[in-house]
Amino acid sequence: MVAGEKEHAAVEELLRRFEIPDIQGYVQTKTLEHLAELLDPDEYTIINQTNLSTNFPRVFQFQKVQELKDWTTKNNCTNIRDLKVGLQTANIPKLSRAAGDYYARVVTEILNMTLNEFEALCRTLVTARHMHTSRSTITNQQGASLSLAQCLYDLFIAYSGEDEATIEQVLHQLKELGVKVWYAKEDLVPGTQVITSISKAVIASKHTLAFLSKSFVQSQWCQLELQYAMQEAVKSKRDVLIPVVMNMSPEEIPTEIGGLKYILFDDEELIPKVLQVIKGPQDTPTFGQLRGENELLRDEVRLLTSKLRLQSQ
Repeated sequence: MVAGEKEHAAVEELLRRFEIPDIQGYVQTKTLEHLAELLDPDEYTIINQTNLSTNFPRVFQFQKVQELKDWTTKNNCTNIRDLKVGLQTANIPKLSRAAGDYYARVVTEILNMTLNEFEALCRTLVTARHMHTSRSTITNQQGASLSLAQCLYDLFIAYSGEDEATIEQVLHQLKELGVKVWYAKEDLVPGTQVITSISKAVIASKHTLAFLSKSFVQSQWCQLELQYAMQEAVKSKRDVLIPVVMNMSPEEIPTEIGGLKYILFDDEELIPKVLQVIKGPQDTPTFGQLRGENELLRDEVRLLTSKLRLQSQ
């Protein structure tokens, strides 16, 4: 009797793991990530009508996961039962079965974790949630209002290290014209987390200037930067990405980028066109220009203050 009660109590203790919201979210996200890997192009059109290419695998995978999350929210799929029924109703039985199987697999993995392993997972999820909340707060603020106090840069520069020497002349010209850029080579602080720094810089920039080249397409870091820029465009509901095509033919340009108006690197009007995007139809000054104007205003205020002090003596 005592042994049975202990076994029953142990089972209850294990099941309580799934009462934790972070664990519930973790199981759901892992399941959706698995479904995104299985989702073929025809099935994807049922979830979303947007055409995607696989030229940027990580971006492609990220977008499929995001669309699946949006689809589950739209269809009120709050648990695995709802998800399976929803996928079955959408005539995607393969994914419906896969959802149930993988969900059970993730649950089993959590049940089999030792107490130390489970606590470590919870700590990781709490840290991830806090990082996401912090990032979302900044993103939501920018989505509501692109005030100068919120945007710190005109451009985040996304590029391949192999193209560094080629693009630096363009960056020099932009900076000479008062454009404030975030350039990893110059602005990435030693000792900081690279991924976190890039994410924050993309959010703090009005636009991402992406120098697309063959080496860019092959770089995992470049894909990550592009992913952040596209995510920011979706969340802030504004045009973020400025594609500059370098040594690529029109056929080699990924579908995700091909749908956007891009600028050729060899275009003689490259600099004016980038400036036009930054300033917008109302010819808004760049942050560099505003910084110069602010310095002049501060000098004038200091001068006036000095004169008033002299007059009062």
